[in-house]
Amino acid sequence: MGLTPPQELKSVRTTSACPPCVDDSRRRHIQGIEIHISEVPGDRVRVYLTAY
Repeated sequence: MGLTPPQELKSVRTTSACPPCVDDSRRRHIQGIEIHISEVPGDRVRVYLTAY
């Protein structure tokens, strides 16, 4: 998409989430999701999601 990676931006908020570890078949497909939120001009934010 041509966007600057969130790791190279200033003032980025970061968190992560993962599916439950016990008895959840989704765990095979997605181990976790990283979420990065960056402010952009005009009172907007850009959200980056990375699943691994």
